Amino acid sequence: IITSAIYAFNTQTEAGAYGTEFHFTYWMNHVWGAGLSYTVLFEEENEKIQQLALLGSYNPKEWLTINAGPNFRLPSTNHDLEISAYLETEFNYRLRNWVHFGPLLGATIGEETELNLGLQIGFEF
Repeated sequence: IITSAIYAFNTQTEAGAYGTEFHFTYWMNHVWGAGLSYTVLFEEENEKIQQLALLGSYNPKEWLTINAGPNFRLPSTNHDLEISAYLETEFNYRLRNWVHFGPLLGATIGEETELNLGLQIGFEF
């Protein structure tokens, strides 16, 4: 389980939003995993953007995780359903075998592309 505080910048509207992200990943071994991501961004005027992503996860190194998959921005007052590509890199500093933290850098690439920066903390069970 990973939770992240993120800042997302929309390259089309040039607007930014703060939010949070949760990853639920099942690791098949120490290299490959699959899971689900839920993101909520808080835009101006009290609008929330909610996104779900199906993730494939890859650990090429113990300190690096790459997540990729389809992303679904859920419909809201000012937005329609949008399907985009999700790509994110997490840098993992291990405090113990079961907990890590570090920066993340990612993007959702589609009709409205967003660039994401953040800080994550993860707990492994």
